Amino acid sequence: MAKAILNQESVSLIDDAMEQCIYTDYFQGKRGGVSLDFTGFKGTFVRRGHIVIHKPGEVDSHKPMPVTADFGTYEALPAGYNYYGFCINGHNKGEVANGVGVRGNRNPRAFNATKGYYDVTAILPALKTALPLVTFLGDND
Repeated sequence: MAKAILNQESVSLIDDAMEQCIYTDYFQGKRGGVSLDFTGFKGTFVRRGHIVIHKPGEVDSHKPMPVTADFGTYEALPAGYNYYGFCINGHNKGEVANGVGVRGNRNPRAFNATKGYYDVTAILPALKTALPLVTFLGDND
C-alpha cells in the first residue's frame, strides 16, 4: 500500500504552458485524492493528465498508468485494472499523494512525450468507454 508523506519540499514540474492544456477543466475528483502505488513504474514522474488506473474491489490499488520509460509511451493496461481518471497535479515518483480527476475535460490532442505528456490516441476509445464523465476535447469543442 502506498502511503503519502505530505511534508516534503515542493518540486515544480511545470516548465511550459502544456500543463494547462492537458486536463483543461476539473469538475470532480476522488474525494481526498489517492496515494499512487508506483511499484514497477518505469518513469520517474507523472504530469497533470497522466492516466490513473485501479483494481476494482481492491483498496488502495490506484497506480499511474505504466509507461515504457520517461518520455516514452503508455504500456498496455495491466490485467485486472480499469481506467480510473487523470492526475490533476504532477509530481515525482517518491511523492505518492495525488488528486485524481474523474469528471472534466481532457485534451487528447495535447501531448508531448519529450516533456512527459503521453499520447492517448491509441487507447482513446477505451478511455471514452471507461470514463463517461470526461469530455475528450475534439468531440464536442
